[in-house]
Amino acid sequence: MDQLLKDEVNSCYFMTHILENMQDMVRVIDKKGNVVFMNKIMRERFGDLVGKKCFEAINKTQKCLDCISEKSLVFFKSYSKEEHLGSKVYSVVSSPVFNEKTKEAYSVEVFRDITEQKKMEEKIYEQYSKMKTDLNFAKQLQNKIIPENALYGGCLKVSAKYEPSDFLGGDIFDIIEIDDEHIGIYIADVSGHGVSASMFTMFLRQVMRNKKSKKLIVEETIDDLVKNYKELNVDTETYFTVLYGVYNKRKKEITFVNAGHNCYPIIIRGNERIEEIDINGFPICSIIDHFKHKSIKVKLKKGDRIFLYTDGIIEAYNENLNQFFGFERIYDLLNSQNNQSGEEIISAIYRQVKDFTSGHIKDDIAMVLVELT
Repeated sequence: MDQLLKDEVNSCYFMTHILENMQDMVRVIDKKGNVVFMNKIMRERFGDLVGKKCFEAINKTQKCLDCISEKSLVFFKSYSKEEHLGSKVYSVVSSPVFNEKTKEAYSVEVFRDITEQKKMEEKIYEQYSKMKTDLNFAKQLQNKIIPENALYGGCLKVSAKYEPSDFLGGDIFDIIEIDDEHIGIYIADVSGHGVSASMFTMFLRQVMRNKKSKKLIVEETIDDLVKNYKELNVDTETYFTVLYGVYNKRKKEITFVNAGHNCYPIIIRGNERIEEIDINGFPICSIIDHFKHKSIKVKLKKGDRIFLYTDGIIEAYNENLNQFFGFERIYDLLNSQNNQSGEEIISAIYRQVKDFTSGHIKDDIAMVLVELT
């Protein structure tokens, strides 16, 4: 036997030995659909069915509708599919090979057991479906607690917009009728996004609507909020900011207190003059044990408007311009839209922010326009 023939025989034995001892099931099929080779593990699973049709060798009574072995030989490229055989699920890959000596083409099929993987996928999908149902419920609940555009206390006409950047958001605003003469208004921004941030908005709303928190002295309301927050014992990374105001119907004035909210309230006077109320404060967090918040009173007239918002607007980013939306664009919009209704102004600002970011708003957005009627 010459060396070339010895090399060919040895090569054939070597490849057969590799296929024979593979942990995946392997078989070789000719162009007529006959099985010409089955490795050991496949023979143990189905019996030695060399010479049978490919479908018979896996206990089927007829040819597969999607025969990847046939396709691989017609188009001479690899194809794959999933095959259910009894209680097992296999990933099947069929690849063409060509024997130069005999000038014959064959399909090599490899069956990999993915039963446990499929079970895990099904379990993950079930958990995902349940989580999605829970998140949908949470989203509906969060949307329900956002005040509707309406007239409150017979004197404050509210127009607002709330848009979370994620499925659930960490911004919130609320209108609270404290008594016949006073109405509370606040807007807040919880650090982060998603489930944990949304849960904090629920906590915030609950505390602010608690009878004990419905106080006319705004500083006491914030102190009560700080106290309730401390009792949660949350980590130092979780914090929130609140801008809170109490409107006195009789005096036509609003008293503001700011707990770290970096978007100051804006007053749009009936004569179209715009004022930003400069009021500072520290956010509600675990780092600062106590901080004395100061309040400020602002006189108002019929037709005046109060604009409150979160930093998702000013921090909206345009990558092409390498710019943030910023404060100036808000002032320009409020000036140019002042003759419009509250809902039209809110819609115009939101539309501009969306256009500015090409629809890629990465933070929660909340804004409220309150008009004295």
